[in-house]
Amino acid sequence: MVDDDVARLVRRELFKQASALHRRAALGGPPTIALVVVLFWSSAPRVGLLIWAGITLAANVASYLVARAPMHRELELAADERQLVQVMAVAGAIWGALPVFALPPSPEWQAMVGVLVFGFIAANTIFAAPSRAVFLAHHIGLVLASMLGFGLAGTGFGWVLTGVMAYGGVFAVFLHMASHDADLRAATESIGNQLLVAQVEAERARLATANDELRHLKDDFAHRATHDPLTGLANRDLFGDHLERAIAAATRHDGVCAVLFIDLDRFKVVNDSLGHARGDELLRQVADRVQPLLRSGDVFARMGGDEFTVLLPRVESPQDAVAVAERILAAFSTPFEIDGLVLTVSPSIGVAHALDGADTAADLLRHADSALYRAKDRGRQRVEVFDEGLRAQLRRRIDDEVRLRAAFASREIEAWYQPTVDLDDESIVGAEALARWLDPDRGVLNAGSFVPIAEECGLHDELAQVIWRSTLEQRSAMVGIVPDDFRIRVNVNPREISHARLTAALLLFDRWGCPTSGIGVEVTEHALFADLDLAMTVLGEMRASGLTVELDDFGTGHSSLTLVTRLPVDGLKIDRSFVIQLESSASARAAIAAIVRLASLMDLSITAEGVETPGQLRVLT
Repeated sequence: MVDDDVARLVRRELFKQASALHRRAALGGPPTIALVVVLFWSSAPRVGLLIWAGITLAANVASYLVARAPMHRELELAADERQLVQVMAVAGAIWGALPVFALPPSPEWQAMVGVLVFGFIAANTIFAAPSRAVFLAHHIGLVLASMLGFGLAGTGFGWVLTGVMAYGGVFAVFLHMASHDADLRAATESIGNQLLVAQVEAERARLATANDELRHLKDDFAHRATHDPLTGLANRDLFGDHLERAIAAATRHDGVCAVLFIDLDRFKVVNDSLGHARGDELLRQVADRVQPLLRSGDVFARMGGDEFTVLLPRVESPQDAVAVAERILAAFSTPFEIDGLVLTVSPSIGVAHALDGADTAADLLRHADSALYRAKDRGRQRVEVFDEGLRAQLRRRIDDEVRLRAAFASREIEAWYQPTVDLDDESIVGAEALARWLDPDRGVLNAGSFVPIAEECGLHDELAQVIWRSTLEQRSAMVGIVPDDFRIRVNVNPREISHARLTAALLLFDRWGCPTSGIGVEVTEHALFADLDLAMTVLGEMRASGLTVELDDFGTGHSSLTLVTRLPVDGLKIDRSFVIQLESSASARAAIAAIVRLASLMDLSITAEGVETPGQLRVLT
């Protein structure tokens, strides 16, 4: 394919050169014709000379116009060349016919005509050399016509001139062949170089385009890797990089940088009630509303979910960061509109400062997060600043986490058992497994003092495993000693409910030889509402396996009677907050009476938690 392209381009190039040379040579045609007429006017037949001059001039003009006409497309090059060849053949024959129309009678004048015609042959060899077809068309007619003219003279000298013309024609052909080969090599080399250069340029352009596309892909990938796809804001990683640089700059220049941690209040309600698509649109509108409130050097990021952060790399004082936070808080006073729905959403904002680079990036984020949670605890829709009180609280929590992890490693976390007493005969009919921490320094700590810490630092699975393992081991040891319906109840947290596989793995009773009839579970309304459908499925499977299920802390949540009738539970457990008021509050006694009546009507067992005084016992009985 490349060779064909080269051959076509070479042919076109040689034809262009031949046409250009012929145009230049044709400009000398009229003066040459005039010179011939002047030279032979006195000796040649004047009428024939004028006829030759007129026909030759017309042919010269025609060939000039054809050679000067613009070439067509490459596919029509053959037609262009054929047209010029035809014109050149006629023109060559007319120029060579000079001896026919104007041959003088004397040998001297015949010799002069021969010199002129020989010059015509030489000129044709020069101006038509690049194109072999053009050369031969003009040359054959020129030589044959001149030979005919000198032969018609009928003289010996005329025949000599005929031989000279034949010799000149043959010699010119050999000269043309050498010249044409040289032109062909030069044109081929030139075209080849041009094609090579064109190919190189095309390849260079292709590589440049590919590099541009690669650069765009790289930039797009880098942007996707560092920005939130939903809002287009910086993501957690990019925010962390900016935060580290800001803290380093604050350290070098004794400056102040600040972080704002923003969380939308009750955003889950929007997602659950209006759908995730509208929730996503709300997040985008929040980003669009907050961004204009910041300076060009500030960094606004989405950390995930409905959590946003703002980095203020340069503030004059800590109060400036609070002013920005309050400006953001005020911006939420205007409701958002999504699909025709008007939504009022408020943020809670925590503010933390890095003074002279005293804190790391992780510290500063954790401090802002702590301030955010205090804003949530104090009623939401407010700005809170991380202070020394929060710092001390955070330090205590970190210390507690370290100590708690060590406690699990050294088996200081155990299950203790609080008995369940039947009020009819005061017999012990079961027990509740309660987590206790046997701290060497602080003594026995109840669950309320460390279970929240375990849940915050991700130790809830370890805690559940300790309690379940201890419970199953203890109940297995009681087989044959206590009745089969003697049940040890275990509290199930929301995470266990939402991880059915973990719950199922813990309930491998055969491993300990423990009957399922000897185990019960207690679940709070809070644990159920995390995912009600899944909770009902998991609790139903537990009951089907032989376990009993009790609703713990009943009366303190928000359960409707309709929901209670749907729950797969075997009993209700009255919260201790009612029990401690039995002796002093008629309302508490009425509430417990109502709960007992409800349980009786629904054929559910009833348990009162935390009966500690004879007066409480007397009221219940």
